[in-house]
Amino acid sequence: MKINIKHIKKSFIISAFTIASFTACDSDDFLDQGSNTILSSNDITEDIDRLVVGAYDVLQWQNLGVNESFKKHIYPVMWQGIRADDMVSQYNNFWGAGLLLDDFALIQSNNSNIEALWSKWFAGVSRANTAIEALEVSTLDNKDRLIAESKFIRAFCYFELVRSFGGVPLYTKNPTANEPLEIPRATAEAVYDQVETDLRDAISDLEGKGATEIGRATRGAAQALLAKAHLAQGEYTEVLTYTNAIIASGEYQLESNYADIWNYSNEFGVESVFEIDYRSDITTDYFEAIGGRADGNSAYQVFGYIFNGANGGFGNGVPRPELIAMFENADTRKDASFIVPETILENGVQTCGCLIFNPDGTIDDSNQADWLPNSTDTYNFFWLFNNSSWLSRANSRKHTIPQAIASSLPTISQTDVNEKVIRYAEVLLMHAEASLFGAGANPAGQVAFDMVRNRAYAGTAPAMALTLENLKDERRRELATEGWNRFSDLVRWGDAATALAFKGFTPGRDELLPIPQSEIDIVGTAILPQNPGY
Repeated sequence: MKINIKHIKKSFIISAFTIASFTACDSDDFLDQGSNTILSSNDITEDIDRLVVGAYDVLQWQNLGVNESFKKHIYPVMWQGIRADDMVSQYNNFWGAGLLLDDFALIQSNNSNIEALWSKWFAGVSRANTAIEALEVSTLDNKDRLIAESKFIRAFCYFELVRSFGGVPLYTKNPTANEPLEIPRATAEAVYDQVETDLRDAISDLEGKGATEIGRATRGAAQALLAKAHLAQGEYTEVLTYTNAIIASGEYQLESNYADIWNYSNEFGVESVFEIDYRSDITTDYFEAIGGRADGNSAYQVFGYIFNGANGGFGNGVPRPELIAMFENADTRKDASFIVPETILENGVQTCGCLIFNPDGTIDDSNQADWLPNSTDTYNFFWLFNNSSWLSRANSRKHTIPQAIASSLPTISQTDVNEKVIRYAEVLLMHAEASLFGAGANPAGQVAFDMVRNRAYAGTAPAMALTLENLKDERRRELATEGWNRFSDLVRWGDAATALAFKGFTPGRDELLPIPQSEIDIVGTAILPQNPGY
């Protein structure tokens, strides 16, 4: 059975905790931005589990804003894919949120999407704290597991905060009326320490895969996130400890067919370590909907293509040509990751040529029959990057919903497709990477590396030695366009300055996002100093 993350009515307001000052806005106003998964105060003792469900809910937020006319986008693929070198935003006059991540000079402290990202993760911290505090004084039989789940969520939120902003205010309980609301930034090291503490505490009380409701954090999810936290800090012995534990558990395995990972009906499959679940019965509202109307996953309409006969996706995450060029044709991940003019989609239908731009940026309509939809082929139209230097003919297949599925959905703007956050393949690649460091070669690392490659080549992968450079390329291919790792990988490897020079990456500045200026204006630079270079 699935955890019912999106079926709880709104009435209970958690403590006024959104950003560093916690006094910037009324809690009613803030919570109206992102969710309807909150409680009545009279229900807390009767169904305290719903506090935990309310904490999970924050992971689903994709848009925030004060109203429909002022939307803020916080899709993970923006910060890890478009901000890096895997994808490019599509129309520079169409989707400003993506444009601002295509050029580092445009990333400034007044960016409203960055402000929303900050608020999202601190809201998750607050809700997790609320759940933990209530659970600690409860008499529930399963309180230890629920506390462990809440600590996992708090760790998840702080992991995303520290990767994005560096050191941030560190709250392990929500301030009371007699306590200061505004506390200084902790160091990045202190935040990572708290992430590690929460996850180590959680591991012993979380259940294994298959032993709990689908959608809840498991022991393996906590171990994998802990491995990622140590990997981000170059602590390879610890990475091996936790990836070895996952491997030894026998609870996970690779899907035999890479494309099956993205099959609409294959959620929480054998390779799934942690996924974010979405609601399936949304019937109204656009993909940019906020508040209680934004209960589905709208990333598929924003970043991919939905074959519903009406060009239902915007393709705002165009895979970069050099990324596609990294894949050999025999690599099954190529076809599973990208749609190109030669792609066979459904029922033997091949995509036709895609929209082409003239050098001056105008549309080349000399061969409209090759790209306009018609009565027999509704698959051949692509929204493309409107810039003569790109002329891209690709789209993200991992963000694509086939016609057979799209036609059965209540709406294509908000689907119930899960976000794959951590897969077993990533665990194997973390294990392989960590095995390259330390005293002596670890042959198990080559084994893990080969497992990922052999699956990609349907069991016939060409031999490849496990080296750091090969590992980097393999990790990029395996996780391409998924939106949870690429930018952070480049930063931790020290490769961002070189790989992102074409976008104006400035070392010492662009490794982190700026602290939202609106937060600094409230509490001052003494409490919340800005990151360097902003």
